[in-house]
Amino acid sequence: MRYVYIGLVVVATAIVLLFKVQNLTAVTVSLLGMSMTMPVFLLVIGIYLLGM
Repeated sequence: MRYVYIGLVVVATAIVLLFKVQNLTAVTVSLLGMSMTMPVFLLVIGIYLLGM
């Protein structure tokens, strides 16, 4: 069971790293007159963390 868990962690980490490498382009987010430019992967991670 321990090896299954380690395998799942390795696969999940690989997927996250692949997502990060694939989404390095910058996007501009505008809200209430403010704007911020950031990479797509940071935006997605931030939205995910806000939704937790």
